[in-house]
Amino acid sequence: ITPALERALEQGLLLTSNDRLRRDLIRSFDLHQQGRGLRAWPSARVYSLQGWWNHLYQAALVDDPLLPVLLSQEQAYLLMRELAPAGQQHLSHQALQAWEQLHQWHISRNDDSLSVTENGRMFAAWAARFARTLDSARQITSAQLPQQSVLLEHVGTRPVFCLAFENPTAAARDWLARLHQLGTPVEMLQSNQTKAAETRRSG
Repeated sequence: ITPALERALEQGLLLTSNDRLRRDLIRSFDLHQQGRGLRAWPSARVYSLQGWWNHLYQAALVDDPLLPVLLSQEQAYLLMRELAPAGQQHLSHQALQAWEQLHQWHISRNDDSLSVTENGRMFAAWAARFARTLDSARQITSAQLPQQSVLLEHVGTRPVFCLAFENPTAAARDWLARLHQLGTPVEMLQSNQTKAAETRRSG
C-alpha cells in the first residue's frame, strides 16, 4: 500500500475503475495491516464505481421503497431475451452489452448511427421495447443508476478518491463531476498507484 492509498483509505472512500482492482486493493490493505502487527482493523472502504452506485441505490431504497426496482444482471438478461426479435434470442447478451454502452456514453436510442445498418435498426427497436417494459414495470438496470439523482443524496461529505480513472466513461466522468459540484471532495489518483497492489497479488 503506497502512502497515497493509505491516506485515501484513512480519510475517505476509495473508488476503483473495476472490480478486480477493488479486490486486489482490499487484499493488499489486509496484508499491510497484518504486517503492522494488527489483529483487527476496520474494513477498507473500497468500491468499484458500479458497486458504489449499487450500494447507494440500496441505501436509497431503504428510505423510499417506492423507488424503481433495480434488476440484477441476470434479471436484465432474461428480460432482454424475452423481448428479443423472433429468432434472435442468441444475441441477448450482446444486446444487453449494447444497452449498457448506450448509457455509459450518453448515446440516444434514436441516434442516427443506429439506423445505418439492419442490425442497428433491429437493436434500436429492441432497446425501445426494453425501455418501455422497464418503465411500465417501474424497474431499472444497473446501467441506468448514474441517472438516478437520489444517489447523490446518500453520498455524504467524506472525500472520495478515484483510482485508475484515466479513461472514464461519459457517465462516470459526468457523475463524479456532479458529485464534486455538490461539495464532496473528489481526488483522482493515477493508475501507477496500483503498483503495490499488483506486486502483492503477483507475489
